[in-house]
Amino acid sequence: MRGELLANEELDPDVLMALGAMLGGAGLDQESLEPFQIAARRQPDLFQAHYDAGLALLRLGRAQDAEAPLRKSIELLPQSVTANSALALSYVLRGQYQAALAPLETVHREEPENTRAATLLGTAYLRTGAPAKAVLTLKKAAVASTKDADARFLLIEALNATRIKKAL
Repeated sequence: MRGELLANEELDPDVLMALGAMLGGAGLDQESLEPFQIAARRQPDLFQAHYDAGLALLRLGRAQDAEAPLRKSIELLPQSVTANSALALSYVLRGQYQAALAPLETVHREEPENTRAATLLGTAYLRTGAPAKAVLTLKKAAVASTKDADARFLLIEALNATRIKKAL
């Protein structure tokens, strides 16, 4: 039945999105991908179709493949915290911290209270040779969330990197 639905060229993209969401909600990420991709092709300006396709690809462990649909979703809705977070994650998973900076900075600007994003941004600053920026960002994250051991650990690492950089 799913195949018949997907083959129907006149099927409304909203129906495809609902099908993809149901399949994804059931943990069937591979099966959810196709309806999202078809919806994105049929309605290229549909933010949610591109975003959901990218998210499904991330859940499938295909971070590199997720980049294009996530970039398209950000093109359609530049300030989307969720799309920028997902794109940043796709970069971080591949160790591309420099590329992750722009989407993480957008998330941090839009949601300064988001300590997870601040911690990732601090990590990206640290990994790209900007320990002073890392210290500022990680201090805020560590203060905002006293339970975030990662932010405190990374803050110590950034402070040490700053001291080493000054000593050189």
